[in-house]
Amino acid sequence: MKKLKIEGPQDVFDIVKRRKWLMCVPFLMITVLVMLVAYNLPNIYQSETMIIVEEQKIPSNMVAPLDNVDTMDRLNTLSQQILSRSNLGTVVNDFNLYSDFRIHLTQDDKILALRNAVRVEPGTSQRETTTKVSYFKLSYESRDRFMAMKVTNRLAQLFMEYDYKARMQKNIQTIAFFTSEAAAVEAMLTEAENKERIFRQANLYALPEQAERNTRMLEIYQAKEKSATEALDRSETRIQNLKRILSETPEYLDSKVTKVIGGETVQEGITERGEDELTAAQRNLAQMRARYTEKHPDVRAAANRVRQLEMTRRDVPGATASATDRRLPAPRSTSLVEVKVNPIYGKLKDQITELESEIQLRRKERETAKTDVATFERYIGATPQAGMELAVITRDLSSLRDRYNKLRNMLNEAKMASNMDARQKGESFRIQDPASLPATPIKPRRIIYILIGALFGLGLGILLAVLREFFDEKIRTRAEIEGPLGLPVLVEIPEILNQRELNLKRMKKVLAFSFSIVLFVGIVGVAVQLFFRNYQIIVEYVILSGLV
Repeated sequence: MKKLKIEGPQDVFDIVKRRKWLMCVPFLMITVLVMLVAYNLPNIYQSETMIIVEEQKIPSNMVAPLDNVDTMDRLNTLSQQILSRSNLGTVVNDFNLYSDFRIHLTQDDKILALRNAVRVEPGTSQRETTTKVSYFKLSYESRDRFMAMKVTNRLAQLFMEYDYKARMQKNIQTIAFFTSEAAAVEAMLTEAENKERIFRQANLYALPEQAERNTRMLEIYQAKEKSATEALDRSETRIQNLKRILSETPEYLDSKVTKVIGGETVQEGITERGEDELTAAQRNLAQMRARYTEKHPDVRAAANRVRQLEMTRRDVPGATASATDRRLPAPRSTSLVEVKVNPIYGKLKDQITELESEIQLRRKERETAKTDVATFERYIGATPQAGMELAVITRDLSSLRDRYNKLRNMLNEAKMASNMDARQKGESFRIQDPASLPATPIKPRRIIYILIGALFGLGLGILLAVLREFFDEKIRTRAEIEGPLGLPVLVEIPEILNQRELNLKRMKKVLAFSFSIVLFVGIVGVAVQLFFRNYQIIVEYVILSGLV
């Protein structure tokens, strides 16, 4: 294989001149075949509709929408749902699509062909971001322009229906979720409230809000206990003194002795101790004054008794006689003895009885006060623990109330958003331009196909010419000799041909040209025959593959 050297435009021109038929034949063959195919392809019509994404009609700060999904994501989700196998299968069956094809198509093939023929193109305005879809175009391609319009309208209706159903289903699920959650939290809240109520009833006087009252009541009952104790001590001291006095006081006052002396009757009082009555009264007054003040009733009674006896003594002659002398019987006299109960003794007994009752009452008051003091001390001691337990219960109850109120608010907002969507006041789809009957086909683009075929044929011809030059061992220029050998060329002898050789060379060219024409026509004829024999099947495969 010799090395191909191109040193200038003349070399390129020489190669083209030598290999012109090798370049022209592929170019012409491929171009003719592409033209034949392009002008026999059926027209493809496209029907298109525009769907507007309408924004929420009520301000979002007043009613928050439940569906906060980005519009682009929402459109992608809807596209996946509508272009699913079940939905497209329904459309294929309803419109009997691809049933006129000669090739055998299964249901999956028809669904795949329909999916390839459907286009969803989202669009945004210049002022919006790429994720905010303002509208989208829905189109469908078919050989039948009426079928293209019908299928496009059907798909647009599916978008509308699925969007509405998806939003309403999401609203229903959201409301059901918030309702169940609110019911569960409400049950927990009721249980917590009952727990708090039972705890407050069980610790009614040990709660923190009762601390001030308990302290005040403790001080009151401590004062009552102290007062009852002091009063009891006074009463016990007094009853002890009265009992001591009672033990020293005779049960009977005295014995009145009536004496008849010389025809005169004289009455004198002699006590059981043999004392003079005045002396006994004076002794009793001294004892009373030692224990009580002058204003005490007993002291006043004793003083009155002493004054009465002193006045009686002054009025009776010989009253100053001693008790011993009075007890001695005198001649010519007779004695009559009269016994009386001592009133002071009875009064002392009555005072002791009253004091004993008062002591019992004071003891009961003191015990009651002690019990109340212990009770309120227990309340005050239990207040910290009850406060901590109540704080935990109250904190849980407050948390549940906040959670319940939040759920109720969210439930109300969800119901408002659901009502808004049901009344078509939220974000929704609206068909702006219904699918119309297409007037002109959009495919095939025959000129473009022919140009692409011609370029491909020309490129193939150039490639074949270059390869032929690589494998050609003939030496045609001085450079091809000087290069490999390294020797200069001294002289060039031009080709000298006689008439016979010229005719033979000319004949070879004619034969080569004729053979090329015959070969080209044969190849084209065979291709045309094969094409037209299976034309419909080839076209259907091309359509299904999406090449046109």
